Amino acid sequence: MKKLIISSVLGIVVAASSAFGQGWAELVTSPHFIWDDTGTYSGATISNPRFDSSFDVAMMYGTGTPAVAAIAAGNPTNNSTLGATTSYSPFSATAAWSDIMNDANFAIASSNSVAWVATGTASGGSSANGGSEFAVAGSTALTTYSVFLIAWNTEGGTLLTPQAASAAGAAVGWSPTFSYQFQAAPPTGNAPAQPAFTAFGIGYYPTPEPTTLALAGLGGISMLFLRRRKA
Repeated sequence: MKKLIISSVLGIVVAASSAFGQGWAELVTSPHFIWDDTGTYSGATISNPRFDSSFDVAMMYGTGTPAVAAIAAGNPTNNSTLGATTSYSPFSATAAWSDIMNDANFAIASSNSVAWVATGTASGGSSANGGSEFAVAGSTALTTYSVFLIAWNTEGGTLLTPQAASAAGAAVGWSPTFSYQFQAAPPTGNAPAQPAFTAFGIGYYPTPEPTTLALAGLGGISMLFLRRRKA
């Protein structure tokens, strides 16, 4: 009888620990949330953002301040009011991706090493896992994390993961950080309503291509040669 009671108690403890172990989150953004300021389409300007489904979104979670915030606390293409002209400092997509992917304090929300990716909609919204909550490997239920979103241009649907987009140096954007408590596994718990995100855009000034740098170098050498001849 004692063995049966002990076994039952252990079973309850294991069930409770599994229910409250791994954290669960949700990733859904409203229409007109993410826009494209990359200048890769006709008439692109900061004051004329494009809303379409050319992007994907992933969630980063961790503690403290993300490394990419050193470039900007939120994507430099942010506008407090859509349609307002905004000036921003140039940054390299390669540098931004390096900060995002190599940040020791933040990880991509994923399960079984596969990132949870929200696909963009024609209206500039996005949804991951059909709008339902999902388990996040390495996270803890009922824990509040510092979270931010990243979005990138999928280049016609060819760059469908953060890893692929990072390797390609795709145009990238990121939101400011916000606090978000991961929940217990359903049906014990559900992901809470997400806070009011700050909308952001995808845009960057690309790093000069190697050929451009090479031509610049040749131009410098030519100038030195001409100066020597004149001397």
